Amino acid sequence: DGIEYTITSLTNPTTVEVSDYVGISTTVVIPTTVTNNGITYTVTAVGSFAFWDNSLTSVTIPDSIISIVAGAFANNNLTSVTIPSSVTTIGGYAFGDNNLRTVISESLDPATLL
Repeated sequence: DGIEYTITSLTNPTTVEVSDYVGISTTVVIPTTVTNNGITYTVTAVGSFAFWDNSLTSVTIPDSIISIVAGAFANNNLTSVTIPSSVTTIGGYAFGDNNLRTVISESLDPATLL
């Protein structure tokens, strides 16, 4: 799928952060979990500039994501995004330089903008 990860915790619960996207699709679905060497990791964050400048037109963010770091989806072609209720922080410029027309937060307590 072209999504690369960085391990953020090897202890239970094991977690990873999306660190880069090297795929060619403009439609991306971030998985809730990924498995590497027999270990299943929960995807809990989208790292700094992870999807920067990839001409993305659509992204699906799972309920496992807690943090969207600065510039995570910057410089793409997104027109709408849904932020799951699990997201507690969104970094500056996380969705900068897109053509967002619709932003939906599924949370009654919207994420803290950093």
